[in-house]
Amino acid sequence: MVSGAVLTLLLFAFRPALQQARVEGRSKLCQGNMAQIGRAASVYSESNNDLLPGNQHSEPSWIRSLAVYANTNSYRCPEALLTDRPTRKSTTALNDFLSRRPYGARQVDYSKRSSIPAPKETLMFAEVERPYRDYDHFHFADAKEHGYGIEPFGEQVAVEQHESEANYLFVDGHVDGLNWSAGVKPKLRSAGSRFVHPGGESAHSWATR
Repeated sequence: MVSGAVLTLLLFAFRPALQQARVEGRSKLCQGNMAQIGRAASVYSESNNDLLPGNQHSEPSWIRSLAVYANTNSYRCPEALLTDRPTRKSTTALNDFLSRRPYGARQVDYSKRSSIPAPKETLMFAEVERPYRDYDHFHFADAKEHGYGIEPFGEQVAVEQHESEANYLFVDGHVDGLNWSAGVKPKLRSAGSRFVHPGGESAHSWATR
């Protein structure tokens, strides 16, 4: 029979592994939720002349329009809700470059699924940092319409929501967990990257203009 002292030592020894398993479990749940959003967005496009879901500046907001096709609980990451209001509608937001006349880049229009040159490469939804969760979309571009940078991306996206990673939903519907330093920053800096801007304008190429 295992004594209380030995059991306590065993629990203490396995605590990091148990904690890691919980973190990984919440990340998997978050990925599943985002996949549901992706399926809902696909059905929405099929039902609305190929349009991608909109935001609060290009109504209807995806939060309302996708509710017809998905459980609204899928809008929320279980990890984020550990430190946020349990009544929060969403901890996920839309890439503003997929809106009509996006802030800071009003000359482009990638609001239709068929207008995205590389759906597998372009970010559609990501997890939001806590101060920005009242918004249903990101503003990656600047007000002078000179593109976007790494700094606003890192401020708005919860890039380390799941330890050193965050989950990202792409236009083609697949979800990836990407490391901030090794996975996301190289995509943002790469010339011709379609990760944020569907047309292949990377943060690096805009910043050097």
